[in-house]
Amino acid sequence: MSRSPDTMSREELEEEVAYLRGELGLTRSATVEGILRSTFKIAPSEVTLLLALYRARGKVLSREQLNEAVPPKWSRVEDRASNLISVWVCRLRKKIGSDAIENQWDGKYALTAIGIAKVKAALETARAKL
Repeated sequence: MSRSPDTMSREELEEEVAYLRGELGLTRSATVEGILRSTFKIAPSEVTLLLALYRARGKVLSREQLNEAVPPKWSRVEDRASNLISVWVCRLRKKIGSDAIENQWDGKYALTAIGIAKVKAALETARAKL
């Protein structure tokens, strides 16, 4: 980059970002969600669920709290009262490890220390590539 970002137009900044993303092999959506999707090979709904658990930092979240974290566009009204969260948690365990999420018999879930470490490592690895 030949000029300071402070003196560049919006178009020039967008071109510079696009160039850097290309150099680093990143897509335009190299966001936290994008990083987690590509690292763990999980669906957008699973990313949302994983981020809700990650932000809770090991605290137990109820199925209702996790339902609230998932945008309605990923589930129908009748699904939100069903076992959809349990299904997504099961899929997450298969993809990031059965030791990453713990559940309690009353339908509550928490990310374990191992799960927190896996998410943090994925984000730090991606950040180091930037």
